[in-house]
Amino acid sequence: MSILEPEQPRPRSAHIFARAVREHYVEPAWCSARLFEVENFGESSARLLDGSCGWGRILRTGTDAGYRMHGSDIADVRKIDELRIENVPFTIRNFLTAAPGDSPASCAIRPLIASKHSAAVH
Repeated sequence: MSILEPEQPRPRSAHIFARAVREHYVEPAWCSARLFEVENFGESSARLLDGSCGWGRILRTGTDAGYRMHGSDIADVRKIDELRIENVPFTIRNFLTAAPGDSPASCAIRPLIASKHSAAVH
């Protein structure tokens, strides 16, 4: 390939997760569990925020790991009964524009998907 030739796009070989309604993606449950197996978010009773919690899988696995979780999102689509997260505090808000409020010890947030419906543009 010479410098003058345009570079050809590389084939996408990554797994692409299926998008759910409202354009959030839903990763397999093992991803959220693995997050708390390999990452240290401070003391086991530390307060953690998932600012784009979607269904609430990170809220569930974080609670199971001993953290005090708090979830927020631009809409409430949590699967409260299925994930048993009825006692996890939740707030409807856009973490990109809202005041931070009480500071958690850490945040556990998946990357945003840039689309016309994502939090990136709300």
